[in-house]
This record gives sequence, C-alpha cells and structure tokens, in this order.
Amino acid sequence: MLIHNTTYIIETQYSEGFINWMRNTFVPNVMQSGFPKEFKILKLLTELDNGGVTYSIQFSYDSSDGFVVFENEYWDDFQATIDKRYAGKYASFSTLLEEI
Repeated sequence: MLIHNTTYIIETQYSEGFINWMRNTFVPNVMQSGFPKEFKILKLLTELDNGGVTYSIQFSYDSSDGFVVFENEYWDDFQATIDKRYAGKYASFSTLLEEI
C-alpha cells in the first residue's frame, strides 16, 4: 500500500477553520475521486514554536498506478483549492511512503 502524506503548517489563527474545512470539504472531495482507499488526518504534537499548527493528511492507495493517475490528473486541482482559500497562510510538503 502507498501512502501520500502531505504536511501542512498553517498559521495558528487559521488552524481551526483550516482543519474543519479539510475534514468537511477537502478530504471528502478527494475521496470522491475514487482513487484513495483510506485517509488519516493527524496533528503533530511535538511542535516547535513556529507560529503555526502542523497537520498531516494521508491518503492510501492500493497500487502505484492509482496514485500516479490521481497525482497527474487531480492533485494539482485539489491543491489549488487550498491555495485559493489559504494563500500565504500555510506551507506544505508532500512525501510518498510505502507500507511494509
């Protein structure tokens, strides 16, 4: 199983709205694409004082083929919805993990 992990660091004053929007809008929309099979939303507890709150959003895929299609055809559009709503208020980076 592959796990696409994106870590978001959101300014503290926007963190509650951000995580509610992720839970109620962003993640359900990603899941409706039919490519990810599962998801997890995690909050980093060992936080440095960086003026923000750090969340990890993880989507699991059964195969690399499904992930590649999702990444090439959908991911940029989903990321654009975050940029439109929270531009300048967050930073993010993504990693691809393999469950062993």
